[in-house]
Amino acid sequence: MEAIDSKLIVNFKDAFLKFLSDGNYVSVFIRMNPFYNQYLLLNKIADVYENGKVVVMDLNGSIEDQRRKYNRTTLANVKSAINKGYYIKEENSAAAIKVFKEIYDENMKRIGAAGFYLFDEHYYLEMLNTTEYDARLFMAYKGDEVACSTIVVFKNEIIQSYLIGTRAEYLCDSPAKFLADGIGKIGRESGMRYFNLGGGLGFQKDSLFNWKSSFSDLFFDYRSWRYIANPTVYQHLLDQRGIDKDSKVDFFPLYRLA
Repeated sequence: MEAIDSKLIVNFKDAFLKFLSDGNYVSVFIRMNPFYNQYLLLNKIADVYENGKVVVMDLNGSIEDQRRKYNRTTLANVKSAINKGYYIKEENSAAAIKVFKEIYDENMKRIGAAGFYLFDEHYYLEMLNTTEYDARLFMAYKGDEVACSTIVVFKNEIIQSYLIGTRAEYLCDSPAKFLADGIGKIGRESGMRYFNLGGGLGFQKDSLFNWKSSFSDLFFDYRSWRYIANPTVYQHLLDQRGIDKDSKVDFFPLYRLA
């Protein structure tokens, strides 16, 4: 869809602005879905910002088509893991969630991630048992040991990568690449069309982005929508914190800048 009826735009804008006013909202930040052209509607109200790219694995072809997109190192890592006997299992038990948390927490601490990237077991349990979307927990095993584990979401023919962790002693085997390859295969068999691997940290072209782009050369735009619903209150909150409204820092809303 590349065009929207003008009457729909006007009606949406009027209804949405009334909703914000009635709810006393100060500002709105929306991370836009890279698979849908939401910007065609939202940019009629306020600016849409280009925030980088996400890497997407195309599942519409065969597994051979998929692997032809891998770079040489990633393909070698996947084949090596297969030859070493790695295999994938889908899990959902409380014991499996506990193992995932242990691996993920270890992974986050190893790379020096902030505390807000860590979650309790109840968070994972609720996610994996919600009826709002199909969240799944996959584990890559070597023998009886879980080497790597991930949570992904299946929805609207798209797989969304969410969280992943690898045990330090298995990093040399790159089981995360084997796991991503396997999920792509599972997704294809489940009728999924795309596997969104996401972007780099802060959606920059960093080492994480390079890792993901080793699977695919298909990139989608990641956009955000930012709107100041109440300029007076917004400015008051900036003044309270001594923040210049014309700051060039790419952060929104500015009054939440640490």
